[in-house]
Amino acid sequence: MLDLSDYTLQETLHENDETVVYRAQGPAGPVVLKTSASEFPRPSTVARLRNEYALGAELELRGTVRYLELMPRGKTCVLLIEDFRARPLSWLMRPGAGPVSVEDLLAIGVQLAEAIEELHQHDIVHRDISPGNVFYDPDSGELKLGDLGIASSIPRSRQVAMPPNQLEGTIWYISPEQTGRMNRDVDYRTDLYSFGATLYHLATGRPPFQGEDLMSVVHGHIARELEPAHQVRDDLPPMLSRVLAKLMSKAAEDRYQSAAGVADDLRRCRDALAGAEPMDDFPLAGSDRSLLFTVSGRLFGRDEQLASLLAAFERAAAGERELALVRGVAGIGKSVLVHEVLKSCWRGGASSSPASTTC
Repeated sequence: MLDLSDYTLQETLHENDETVVYRAQGPAGPVVLKTSASEFPRPSTVARLRNEYALGAELELRGTVRYLELMPRGKTCVLLIEDFRARPLSWLMRPGAGPVSVEDLLAIGVQLAEAIEELHQHDIVHRDISPGNVFYDPDSGELKLGDLGIASSIPRSRQVAMPPNQLEGTIWYISPEQTGRMNRDVDYRTDLYSFGATLYHLATGRPPFQGEDLMSVVHGHIARELEPAHQVRDDLPPMLSRVLAKLMSKAAEDRYQSAAGVADDLRRCRDALAGAEPMDDFPLAGSDRSLLFTVSGRLFGRDEQLASLLAAFERAAAGERELALVRGVAGIGKSVLVHEVLKSCWRGGASSSPASTTC
């Protein structure tokens, strides 16, 4: 076992295969400890702990937990984090806890949107917004973001397709582009999708997409239609359900373009619920503004070639033998076209495998 004898461990706040988070009493007072779940962790786990401290120690944000120290311990290290007596949002979802009230849901949503906005203003993409990484004190109403282990200061990146159990992020809340199967760059809007998925789970008591295995969950994020939250839970206002649906649009350009825009719409929902505004639906994203200049990831002008490749895929999937060649001079978009075909193959079904074609 990892030696933490200089701290009195009081409770486990969160645990997964890689890391564990404790509330503890230390020489200087109460503190939260985060370390690897194993005494001999994988190098990637230690790297994430170091990345979290490197990013977090430089931030002094109201909506992000404060990082105090990184302590080497044997083959791993321990993060010391402020203790503001909060628990992960996942604690509100524990069996027998009952549904979160709409008022509390909106209060949490506004604060979480503001915390995400702060991070984005400092050019940080969290990349793992989930109930286990958001800490909330129901008594004071204070909320802060934690777990910057896979956060990035790179505004845009491309995720490579990997097996679901090796993807970075929490699979139940991961954005379509972060699965690596959408031929789309990952930017700050991935956090907005995960934010929507987190609120959806908090509102309905279940993740937005479920399945028999992790690949089915990935397929849900990519291709399945989201069941409106107000149809899952009767007392949710339809306009709040529309906000969640927009946050979880498959294409990043169809989502909100800033956390500030989401926060404004959630405040309007809150005011309407309190009777300060009419309960009628309102146009979404009225104050939404993009943080960065972004070019749409949609493919234009290749309909004929795309249709031809997809037809070849359908014949191969039906049992025929096909060889498809994409040719042309460098720089005209051959790889983009092929990746667009693979994305469409994934949308065809959880059992459809792009590996059945060779391009």
